[in-house]
Amino acid sequence: MLYQSDYSEYYFTEIETELIKTNAEFSHIIREAIICHKKELYYASTILFLSLTDGVANGELFKKSFFVNLKKQNKNHFLVDIFNKNNLVNKAFIPNKSSHSELMRHGIMHGNSINYGNKTNSLKALSLFHFITIRKHEFKK
Repeated sequence: MLYQSDYSEYYFTEIETELIKTNAEFSHIIREAIICHKKELYYASTILFLSLTDGVANGELFKKSFFVNLKKQNKNHFLVDIFNKNNLVNKAFIPNKSSHSELMRHGIMHGNSINYGNKTNSLKALSLFHFITIRKHEFKK
């Protein structure tokens, strides 16, 4: 069974091509994030992939109010399932309680998390960026 980060690594080139093609307006940032990942600069690639994900979602994806409203509208929405209470990416970072090595967007983006720079987290952030990009593109059709 392939986990999402394994899948992302296996199909890395295809994902890279698809992201650049689908998000042409900020392809230069995507390319830089990819370069960082390939050079094992995982702190840089992880934060760039998370930032790109936030941008693709128009800054709404990581807001608590977004999920509250989404659950009210459709409790079976695919994002509600992805961002469940077991998924740490969208959880608030609590110093001395939260992991410093997990992919926790709030802790990373606000400078509280200090050990997130690893290949797995970079691939998870890439995977999330790819997934949100593809879903958004499918909705536009």
